[in-house]
Amino acid sequence: MVELLLNEPNIDVNKQGEFGFTALRCAALIGSKEIVRLLLKFPNIDVNIQDIDGATALMCASEDDHIEIFKMLLDQPNIDINIQTNIGNNALIYAVQNCHKEIVKLLLNHPKIEVNRQDDQGFTALITALSEFIGTRNQIEIIKLLLNHPKIDVNLKDINGSSALIYAIRQNNREIIELLLNHPKIDVNLQTDNGANALTYTAQICNKEIMKLLLNHPNIDVNRKDSGKCTALII
Repeated sequence: MVELLLNEPNIDVNKQGEFGFTALRCAALIGSKEIVRLLLKFPNIDVNIQDIDGATALMCASEDDHIEIFKMLLDQPNIDINIQTNIGNNALIYAVQNCHKEIVKLLLNHPKIEVNRQDDQGFTALITALSEFIGTRNQIEIIKLLLNHPKIDVNLKDINGSSALIYAIRQNNREIIELLLNHPKIDVNLQTDNGANALTYTAQICNKEIMKLLLNHPNIDVNRKDSGKCTALII
């Protein structure tokens, strides 16, 4: 039926419905490879059309792990992989949120990926990965992929001033904390909006093991004060 409609000379493949959905977005969402393939044959297909929430076909494929469709869309020469929704999400953040490692890998290998894009809360893909409960090996592998990207900024903060390191400490995940501390560009003394840093925050939660890891870092400032003029020792 779809093929019959697409054979009509006046068919508009980019027409949007009430919520801004296009045929391509719907096909990507339900995982219909054949319909996506047919639509992508049209020379005037716009693969970057956004619905009323700002989502694209690529984001739908990313969120629902339709990897073959995702690859087809990614191969389009005019695909914009960094488009953001109305709240700042993008294909990479969706893939990270849903723990789709292969899609994360495909995006990180794309030459146009902007790995440090932030959403409305200041979350990057890395902070997003660290803000979720880390309960699977897949999640750790995704964090490793992000940390190994040559353009990753490990020191970006969310709107409250919390960095990836602070989120990792909240997770109490030794492996991730060690990965961050071993990153050559990590700033271990970054402070949140209320002045807390990795060391003072760790002192507040009384985590001796994390404290040891932080104190072993060559750049740690043990005398850095928070907004209450307290050092880790005072806390």
